[in-house]
Amino acid sequence: MNVLDMSADAIDGNTLCKMIEEDAPERESGIETWMVEHCLTSFSDEEQTTVPGKSMQIAFTTRTAFDPRVCRYYRFSAQKLCTFMGVHLLSTMERGNRWKLEDFMYAWEKSLHGHFRTDLAFLAGECIVEADRAPDRNLILRYIRYFSKSHLPNDPATRFTALFEIKSKWESQEIRPFLRDLVLDEKKLDVLLLKHARSVKQPGGEVLYSSRIIK
Repeated sequence: MNVLDMSADAIDGNTLCKMIEEDAPERESGIETWMVEHCLTSFSDEEQTTVPGKSMQIAFTTRTAFDPRVCRYYRFSAQKLCTFMGVHLLSTMERGNRWKLEDFMYAWEKSLHGHFRTDLAFLAGECIVEADRAPDRNLILRYIRYFSKSHLPNDPATRFTALFEIKSKWESQEIRPFLRDLVLDEKKLDVLLLKHARSVKQPGGEVLYSSRIIK
């Protein structure tokens, strides 16, 4: 971004397409203008245009044909970009393996080249963070691994079974992201948890959920 002298809050789509074409012509790279525009749109919060002869920026939602006379500006979304890079890093780890949390956070931040601040909240529903005791028993080591809600069953009962096979106990803020796509709002999510999970309130006020099925 800085190399192109552009702010992440105002990416000039036309200029970017032109620079990519000059650096790697389409006939050689296979990178077409619509591909660049699609990436910009996918990872942006907003898209605006300026029309020749008009100083006012005009927001629009419908896709229009590429017109070099019309300047399109995109505002990159920190959450979309951080989530994409975080999930990419997690998914490169072999199935069943996991990162040390501190190593993952370092690699994640490095992949964004200092342009955006990472936050584990961006990866809710895409990972599991686990804590293990070190061999000397005096230190808690934290790990993270890829576990996406998109790979879980759509049937609620089956999904809860899958979740409790992964972990026997879940904190409230851990399990909710893996269930939100099944309901319309948080109240319905509470009902779903009440129906399919057993809850125990901890001394500090935190609620732990476990399976209703006794094995």
